[in-house]
Amino acid sequence: MTIKAYNTIHEATMEWHPDDDIYSYYHVKQAIAKLSGIDLITTDMCINTCLAFTGPYAKIDHCPQFGPQLQALWCHLDHTEKMHWHEQCTWEIFEDLGMMEGISSVYEDVLHGKEYLDACQSGKIKEGDPVLMFSIDGAQLYESKQLDCWVYIWVLFNHSPDQRYQKHPKKPKNLDSFIFPGLHHLCAIQAEGLPIWDGTLNRLFISNPFLFIATADGPGMAFLTGLVSHHGKMGCRLYCGLPGQHKLVGNYDHPYILIHQLPSVRSFNYEENLHCIVCCRNAAEYESACLDTGITKPSIFCSFHSDHILPVPHSFDSDIMHIAAINAGDLLIPLWRGTFRANPMDDKATWAWAVLIKETWKKHGLSIADATLYLPGSFDHPPWNPAEKIHSGYKAWEWLLYLYGMGPATLYGVLPDPYWTNFCHLTRGLHLMQQYHISHSELLDGHQHLLDFTNEFEEIYYQRHCKDYNLARVIVNYHLD
Repeated sequence: MTIKAYNTIHEATMEWHPDDDIYSYYHVKQAIAKLSGIDLITTDMCINTCLAFTGPYAKIDHCPQFGPQLQALWCHLDHTEKMHWHEQCTWEIFEDLGMMEGISSVYEDVLHGKEYLDACQSGKIKEGDPVLMFSIDGAQLYESKQLDCWVYIWVLFNHSPDQRYQKHPKKPKNLDSFIFPGLHHLCAIQAEGLPIWDGTLNRLFISNPFLFIATADGPGMAFLTGLVSHHGKMGCRLYCGLPGQHKLVGNYDHPYILIHQLPSVRSFNYEENLHCIVCCRNAAEYESACLDTGITKPSIFCSFHSDHILPVPHSFDSDIMHIAAINAGDLLIPLWRGTFRANPMDDKATWAWAVLIKETWKKHGLSIADATLYLPGSFDHPPWNPAEKIHSGYKAWEWLLYLYGMGPATLYGVLPDPYWTNFCHLTRGLHLMQQYHISHSELLDGHQHLLDFTNEFEEIYYQRHCKDYNLARVIVNYHLD
């Protein structure tokens, strides 16, 4: 029971029984300690759980954050070898590009990306520099409440992918104020240099950590970038400059655009548009500029020196996890169940794809539940019966296993063509794109499958009719980024 809950019950009881001697929360703790013989020992700790202020840290009054942590990673021989991984990998990538005429034979990590390789060639990332990713996400602590806990982490790209990730309040009104201390500390050690002792080579060198990328989910990314949300007119997360599609009464705000006509990623002029925002003289000008540019404020990441970060907004990525898992499921399953909130003039009786209804939906759910017995333990948590649990906390990993692991087989013969084939294009494309290793030919193959999925989806589900734009959610084209 929380302190707040106990105090609420205590106050309510005392209101009806004012003469009763009921212990306060503090006195209850004191009584328990006396009866059990166990006393409470309080130790201060970093609010980010970096360390507890005990032993050699007992006399400090602030968290040393990740500077000493980065230095410590270079001292031990085992850790030093891991820190050299990305340098060896980068050298192999450049060697591969030289032999393959500028085209990688395989793609398996962010180090194969053009932005990273350009930063290395220009000298922005040099030998020994930590290459960092910033990531933030919200957590829903209670089932019926909004996100009320926000956590951000630093990820070190110097380590190989299998070494980077190890298991071990209310929504902020000003998120920048919470992440400022960590970003300020990073800016300082980027500018001053971080002395590091390389335990393998027995040498001291000065390192300048490079902030390579920042990630977040949709709501979190709007805070980081200073851009409008996806509901805004210029709501593209990758800042391509294409206005969002919005249905008007009787007509539409722009014509249909084929996927081959989509502008390139981040082709909108961010610097010029940001200048328009900061030069606004009154609220009216600001609101108009926000609408036209899709920018609400300068990002806090603009404060980094350009030598130590990819330029904003290139330093922010897309959100393939939520798009491929949760968002895709929220679109496809309601369509196939006939529960999708469609145009009132649309007759759902004509929906040839709405087959997961009544007993068919229940049988489909049982087939998923029965199949989980045969999934390897390495698959982690198997998906629950979707007919019973899909609306009560289906996680991203469950969506991925359900849709793209078990979906094609369990929907075969249930979901009619061409809808099943269209879904298989999406499945195959995502299978390829989410591989640990992906060759150049597989990259092209995966991209083509996603193009085929998008083109066919728009044709077979709503025939590209403007009145049915709500069927073309962002996820349909988002896979192409």
